Amino acid sequence: MFFSNLLLHIYKSSIKSFPDFVLWTCFPAFIGWCALICGIIMGYSINNFNGMELLYYNRYIFFAIICLIAIAIVFSSKVIRSLCFFLLGILLAQHDFNNQKTLYAEWRNHSSYTKECRLSGKVLSIPSLQNGKYRFMVSADSLYSLHENDTLRNKCIICYSKKSPPAYGSVNLAGKFRLPLSKNNPWGFDDYLYCRSNSVCGYFTADTIISAKVSNSLLSGIMLKLRNAAGKALDKIHDDEIRGVVQAACLNEQENLSINMKKLFFEAGIYHLLALSGFNVAVLASAIFALLFLFPIKRTWKIIIVLAAIWLYLLFIGFIPSLFRAVIMTTIVSASFLFQRKSYMLNSLGIAGTIWLFMSPISLFTPGYQLSFSATFGLITLLPLFIDYYKSRQIKTIIKNFPPKIVTGIFASKFLSGLWAGKPAKKIIDYIILSTAISALSFITTLPFLIYHFKQIYMFGLFANIFAVALMSIALWFALAGFILQVIFPPVVPLCMYLSEWFMNVMIKGAGLVKFAPWSIIHLSLPCYEPYLFFSIFIIGIILIKKEFRIKWFSYSLPVCLLLSTIFIFSHISKQEAQIVSFSLKNNSLSAIKWPGGHLWLIGYGEDSPSQKTYSQYILPWKYQFMVNKIETIVIPHYRQNAVHFLEPLLINNPGLNVAYCDSAYSQDENFISMIESNGGKTFFLETKTILEPESQCTCKVINNGKKTIFILRIFNSTIYIPDSQDSSFEAGIGNTRMITVNINGGIFKTVQNSKFSPL
Repeated sequence: MFFSNLLLHIYKSSIKSFPDFVLWTCFPAFIGWCALICGIIMGYSINNFNGMELLYYNRYIFFAIICLIAIAIVFSSKVIRSLCFFLLGILLAQHDFNNQKTLYAEWRNHSSYTKECRLSGKVLSIPSLQNGKYRFMVSADSLYSLHENDTLRNKCIICYSKKSPPAYGSVNLAGKFRLPLSKNNPWGFDDYLYCRSNSVCGYFTADTIISAKVSNSLLSGIMLKLRNAAGKALDKIHDDEIRGVVQAACLNEQENLSINMKKLFFEAGIYHLLALSGFNVAVLASAIFALLFLFPIKRTWKIIIVLAAIWLYLLFIGFIPSLFRAVIMTTIVSASFLFQRKSYMLNSLGIAGTIWLFMSPISLFTPGYQLSFSATFGLITLLPLFIDYYKSRQIKTIIKNFPPKIVTGIFASKFLSGLWAGKPAKKIIDYIILSTAISALSFITTLPFLIYHFKQIYMFGLFANIFAVALMSIALWFALAGFILQVIFPPVVPLCMYLSEWFMNVMIKGAGLVKFAPWSIIHLSLPCYEPYLFFSIFIIGIILIKKEFRIKWFSYSLPVCLLLSTIFIFSHISKQEAQIVSFSLKNNSLSAIKWPGGHLWLIGYGEDSPSQKTYSQYILPWKYQFMVNKIETIVIPHYRQNAVHFLEPLLINNPGLNVAYCDSAYSQDENFISMIESNGGKTFFLETKTILEPESQCTCKVINNGKKTIFILRIFNSTIYIPDSQDSSFEAGIGNTRMITVNINGGIFKTVQNSKFSPL
């Protein structure tokens, strides 16, 4: 009785302290979206357990989904609706999983699915040149091998061809089809997840275009003329690099986007401005809204005109999943203004998020979905709190007292002081403060997902986004105006493109200031999930708590969350575990070791022509998983002249790297020795039998007989050996296992692809 009364008292006190929590429950779409997310997470978790598949009940699952949607619509009870959406999430995940498994089973049962195939269908996107080949998307009417008839109707396929197919037309291609690759390497690019989240069933490399038919529709003809006009307008931009940026941001054509520009946008934290997604839709919608304000048109018609424009823009660009979903979200949010008496942004966000997940449940686990909705959620909930706080602090007093008297004394001008205290100055300051708040709040709410997915924080982006978003928007406004005026009134186009180039140039110069702040790129890895939970509680508490308690909540909860996060992080770091990862690379054997104390090693490199992307695509994602991520030692088994190219990025990013080699030919390579020594590294030759001791109770024994090299690792009470890099049968040692974790008790566990943990 005592405990029940205590719990009831805590519940009532919580409701009084967090009154907005009750308000949130009044938004059915938002609560349903949250329940759907929980259900999808549960549904995909169930699929990870063997024996829990419902493959043979796929038809019944689809029927159950329809019934649950009907129940959620009919019943007004919050509990029933939430339960329905939770079950919907489980069934959607299961239905998506079954469909993908069926697709893979059908194609893998055919031994000739990698041989020559025929693909016919409609071209959905504008072909863009990438690495010497045109990339475009096709909606398949049929896809079959030459020896076995198998059809994938209405499936979206990414195609590559040396020749460009007709935009908006139909094609008949001959080539090879492959399914998305599974994630063989931990923490690298997940091709399988990318394709599934974008409703793509695979890739088709066209050897020849058998036939191609240009679309005769009026709409396609108009779009082609507009694209030709856009190309002519782009020629009016004199700077090649700026032209490449405008072309990528407006038309999704990145073949002219230089590597330097990509690097600059990445380091400045504004690369999202180049991706064709919600930003482009917002730029177009805002420009049309501003233009329509000049005409006496009702608000309803303005919204309808804007929606028509963004859908035409989607047809103009072609089918791109990120842009398509942004258009869907904008349509839903705009429609809520038409049909709701009062527009509740959280409800609109819930509707948009729910429809997106209905189209692609697995996109919940992609960075794009998480970053988009977390940033929007942060602006909807936190920005009003900041504006309210900003108004209540009476900023006018700050404006009147700034600049200081010493400055006004130097200039001795009452005119300047009066101008500073006037309305123009206040509007400028208000705009700067509001832009800073939007940038900071977007950064704060997306921070956990940036750390989780990318292990990097671009601090300069806090500053760069304040001016970059505005300048980029203005530049794109003039560019889009130039594209349209190229058709209507060409003489004005050079002026539009000049203004677009000027604003883009100012933005790029501002972003270039990042070179003076190399410290702004922070690599951070959290070895546990508890800090993310504490961060969420802290942010949600600020949003929901009463206004008079907000400062106290911030003052007390922030240090508590930081303290608890620190405790959990160090508790996970202190666990004496070692990790061995075997990377799946072409013509190569490369293993990485994280010793119990945190030292990182690389062992083996046998590729004759090492790829320049090996370090960035495989090694960097692995080492960024750890708080201390400096690679200490690399052991190379056999002499390779091209090993210099592989070692160069390692030496640059890990000064003082120890390079151990098993082949004496390295000692005779002066370029090899001088390159390592110039970067502060050390070299040493491993004899026939050498034992290295990286840490206590851990040894690495190298057996080298001149023909074969084997590395025997002794970690606590466990022994594992890595086979020679030239050994074609990779069955020895860790075999096909991708990752091994060794704990202090000597227990070894292996993680095989798509399987649960089991003793080795």
